[in-house]
Amino acid sequence: MDTITVYADLVTVLSTEHRGMRHPVTFEGEQVGDPYREFGRDPLHPNAYLTQARGEIQTLYRTDKGVYLVHVITWSDWEGDAPPTETLYRLTDETPLQPGGRFEGLGRAVGLAQPLTFNQ
Repeated sequence: MDTITVYADLVTVLSTEHRGMRHPVTFEGEQVGDPYREFGRDPLHPNAYLTQARGEIQTLYRTDKGVYLVHVITWSDWEGDAPPTETLYRLTDETPLQPGGRFEGLGRAVGLAQPLTFNQ
């Protein structure tokens, strides 16, 4: 296990948010897979197409205690949009990494998402 430091403007644990100035969060753990880049939708045409001008970079970590953390950098190249933000999510289980979850694409990218079966 390595000592890992990420930066966050917002830390979310069990749906409780702690906002503040960007600060470092250090933990013992390992990165799981490569960072996953997810592109966003154009807010003027939300059902039309994905845009490469805004999105998220999601990185999954597993701590030395087996807890999953997801570090998300939200960014946009659009003039007038908010500057990039960094959020750290503590997952209480793997549900957000599964089909339909908040981090489904990341789960697929790192091999943790379980495909749905006909019985589900």
